[in-house]
Amino acid sequence: PAGQKSEEQDLYLEIEDGKKMNVKCLGVVNEAKCVFVEKVVDFGNIPVGLKAKDQTVHIKNQMRSTAVFHVECDSEELTISPMKGRILPDQKLGFTVGFISHVPIDFETEVTVYIRGGKTLKLPVRVRAKIPEIEIEEPEIDFGGITLGDSKTLPMTIHNNSDIPAKLILD
Repeated sequence: PAGQKSEEQDLYLEIEDGKKMNVKCLGVVNEAKCVFVEKVVDFGNIPVGLKAKDQTVHIKNQMRSTAVFHVECDSEELTISPMKGRILPDQKLGFTVGFISHVPIDFETEVTVYIRGGKTLKLPVRVRAKIPEIEIEEPEIDFGGITLGDSKTLPMTIHNNSDIPAKLILD
C-alpha cells in the first residue's frame, strides 16, 4: 500500500534438542521521512571541566504519519534528550544536546538517529575543550612581616588571555 514500507530479515532459529532452520520475518511499517533542521552542532571553544551551554536541534517529520525514532550516541561527553520517541505528522521535535569534558580535547563525532521506516540521520557534533590561559600580573606578592591574628590586603591583577571564560578558585 502507498505510504507503507516493508522490511524483511532472515533469522536463524535453533531449537534445543530440535531442528535448526531459517525463519523469514516480514514487517510492514509506515514510511517516514525526517530531516534535521540544523545541520551541525558546534559548541565552539569551551573551558575544560565546565558544562557547555545546551544547544537545541530539531528533527522535522515531513510525512503525514507519525515517525518513531531512537538516538544512538556512544560518547560519554555528550548528553542528548530525548533518546527515543515519536514525531507527529508535519511537526518538529526539539532535542537538547549537552557537552562536558574534564580533559582538553578537539572533539568531533556524529550522533545517529534511526527513523523507523525511513533513512538514518546523522548529525555532526564539534567542540574544542581547552584550559584557559590565566596570568597573574604581579611577579610576586610580599606580605612582609605580619603577626599572628593580623590581616593584610594586597592588590593582585589577574588576566584571562584566552577566548573562553575561566573559573578561578583561590584557596
